[in-house]
Amino acid sequence: MLCAMGMNSAAGMNTAKSLEQHVRVLLIEDSPVDALLVRRHLERATDTLFDQCHIGSLAELADAAQPEPDVVLLDLGLPDSDGLETVHRVRVALPSAPIVVLSGHDDDQLAILAVREGARDYLLKGAIDPRALERTLLHAVEWSRAEAARRSAERELHAARKLEALGRLTAGIAHEINTPTQFIGDNLAFLGRSFSTVLATLRQCRDLVRRLVDPQAPRDYEALRLAAAALDSDEVRFCEEQIPAAVSEALDGVKRVATIVASTKALSHPGHGQRRAVDLHQVLDATLTLARGEWKRVAEVEREYDGALPPVLCYPDELNQVFVNLVVNAAQAMAAAAGAEGKGRITVRTRLDGGCAAIEIGDTGPGIPRELRDKIFEPFFTTKQVGEGSGQGLAIAYSVVVERHGGSIEVESERGRGTKFVVRLPLEHRPAA
Repeated sequence: MLCAMGMNSAAGMNTAKSLEQHVRVLLIEDSPVDALLVRRHLERATDTLFDQCHIGSLAELADAAQPEPDVVLLDLGLPDSDGLETVHRVRVALPSAPIVVLSGHDDDQLAILAVREGARDYLLKGAIDPRALERTLLHAVEWSRAEAARRSAERELHAARKLEALGRLTAGIAHEINTPTQFIGDNLAFLGRSFSTVLATLRQCRDLVRRLVDPQAPRDYEALRLAAAALDSDEVRFCEEQIPAAVSEALDGVKRVATIVASTKALSHPGHGQRRAVDLHQVLDATLTLARGEWKRVAEVEREYDGALPPVLCYPDELNQVFVNLVVNAAQAMAAAAGAEGKGRITVRTRLDGGCAAIEIGDTGPGIPRELRDKIFEPFFTTKQVGEGSGQGLAIAYSVVVERHGGSIEVESERGRGTKFVVRLPLEHRPAA
């Protein structure tokens, strides 16, 4: 492994300018002649100071990757790796560094496949000059930085949307927590009062038993009659019947509160930015719990889950946001069209669809006009009144499903008959093309 700070022989006096364009280059090339040529090209760069590190095989990659380079110049034919597999292995080892392939094969098809595998560009050995090489490397670095900035902005936007959704659902969540909390409190108050009745009867029976087991004490049949009467009293019978029910209701209330809190945490948690296999039915149940305050007065919810649906490799916190948007939109559409017909219906259905998991969220609302259906996934487009929607919910849903998961999202709607969104997620993750 050879690492050195590149020197600008043609413009060595322009140190300040060079330091402004400081780029770490990892050259992976097994040919000493080709490596020397690349190093000399980079040393002749007029606007950039290149820190060069050269290795001849992927076996040396672990030692050369610290600190991670800004860009990788990669030969496809190495002693321990060959062809597109080389691009794949470097991309896995250095996911943040853009790769520029430097090949001796003038093959357009190979170049296309290399880019599809993750390379940023494909250069032909012997057909580049110092300026072209410098420009290509700088473009790759700037593209990588722009992508990183875009991903950071997307994460910030996603976090803001989650906070917006939580803010919109706060009143409903508070009400959903308040209801079980109230009957937990009522049942605990009842248990407190009942305990006094039960305790008095227990003390009466305890005193009687002590006298009965004392051979010196006279038999007090009146006390025995009173104890029997106390045990058979309406108050004790009432406690015997109602205390188990009160305990059961209180435990059910605690469970409901815990479910709501867990669902809220799932939506608000920033996640780890990594895919994991999850049960989509649990994600959907959490969504319906969170959005209950939005739909319970305007719709009944029907769940039709396919029990054969396997876990799906996905970003669960992002999908939670997608499903919340779709359910809330359905509830708001039916609320806006509510009339004398009573509650509408939201149907949440899952099924296997080839190699995908299909999630359908449909409603019996007023539907979407045909002329608007092609626009609903556009950023900032909304059919709601000013101040009632940002127009970002469905645009973000499209981005999460299509771009993040390699899936699809479609809408089926008919005026007066309702709307159905169909989300398809690949069972095995594939990034969008």
